[in-house]
Amino acid sequence: MHAIVAIAIKDLRLLLRNRGTLFFTFVWPVLMAVGFGLMFGGDGERAKMRVLVDDHDRTEASQALVAGLLALDSVDVERAEGSDAAAQVKRGRAIALIAIPAGYGVASERLFYGDPAAVDVLIDPSRKAEIGMLEGLLLQVASQDMGRKLTRVNKDSAWLRSARRDTAGMADGERQRFDALFDALENLQPDALATSSAAADDATAGWQPLKVQTRSMQSERRGPRNPFAITFPQGMLWGLVGCLMGFASGFAQEREKGTWLRLRTGPLSTRRLMAGKALAAMIALLVVQLVLLLLARLVFGLTVESMPALVMVVAASAFAFTGLMLLISSAGRTVQGVSSAGWAALMPLMMVGGGMIPLIAMPAWMATVSAFSPVNWSLRSLEGAIWRGYAWSDYLWPVAGMVLLGAVAFVLGARRLSRMID
Repeated sequence: MHAIVAIAIKDLRLLLRNRGTLFFTFVWPVLMAVGFGLMFGGDGERAKMRVLVDDHDRTEASQALVAGLLALDSVDVERAEGSDAAAQVKRGRAIALIAIPAGYGVASERLFYGDPAAVDVLIDPSRKAEIGMLEGLLLQVASQDMGRKLTRVNKDSAWLRSARRDTAGMADGERQRFDALFDALENLQPDALATSSAAADDATAGWQPLKVQTRSMQSERRGPRNPFAITFPQGMLWGLVGCLMGFASGFAQEREKGTWLRLRTGPLSTRRLMAGKALAAMIALLVVQLVLLLLARLVFGLTVESMPALVMVVAASAFAFTGLMLLISSAGRTVQGVSSAGWAALMPLMMVGGGMIPLIAMPAWMATVSAFSPVNWSLRSLEGAIWRGYAWSDYLWPVAGMVLLGAVAFVLGARRLSRMID
């Protein structure tokens, strides 16, 4: 066992000294994952939130609220009506639906007293950050509209006359505070609006110009919320392929230069030498996946649905690609022969397996073909553990396929190599 470990350590040191192999094992997969993640909207300038507005009131006040929302630069607001608007939220095509109920215009005339005007916001409950942002934007627009009303206040103001009538039946102390506020507003000059703030604060503590009532609707959004949940599993597959080809080419180079023959003259059998190389490849394949997962978690905030399932899939993927490494190593007697055969076999598997086109974006016919690629087995299982939320039964076939592939490829590769070397 010590000899096998020594061979593995030797091969790992050789891997670290080969800059080309290191680049395609660690750097290239990260570039692929981050680059495509940014293209899919994972960082940088994010697309505006799409928000729908359904105006049931259709008054001057409700139209002013809609106009204020449409003028916002931070969100993409569109008019919508009926059940189609709610369906878009459910399907994840819009962040939220703002419904302005009938009676909004009348309620908006009650400034500083009574129940404020209210709107209903239909939103996915998981979008906590967006809920807070929308509430803030709605209050901002409503406050701006209230400010415009205050600057137009005079004795002929309809809402001011209505407010005096509504507060006439209040208790004396409360009514007097509102009367003081209304008197100040009647005598207010446009350039002296701030002078009435003390009276307004005394009479209207806790009052807001708009009440936002949120209702939850769990969306049926297809795909992960973090685009790096798609691209980093792809990057992990590219890392596995780069690591595999690095070991396969290195093995061929040892045979071509006579290093393998010198090792064979020692006390170690061919079986132990191959076991040492397989152990080194297995360790490297595990490390590649671990490094990419840590990078995705720490830098890009990637979360995992099932950590036990992810550990199982990472181990199965490393085992499968270790077996493929030995099989591809036996495909030629020279470095050029092994490299050509390896890339010729792996590139089509990567192409149809999801390494180039995300599984979620594949057309139906390609998805069918992809099911026969071991790259698909690994990639789909990784996605299942990271964001698809697979049940344990969903891993049965892909993980079993990877384990079987690794075992068969290991045996076939070892036999072919033994015959070639002997």
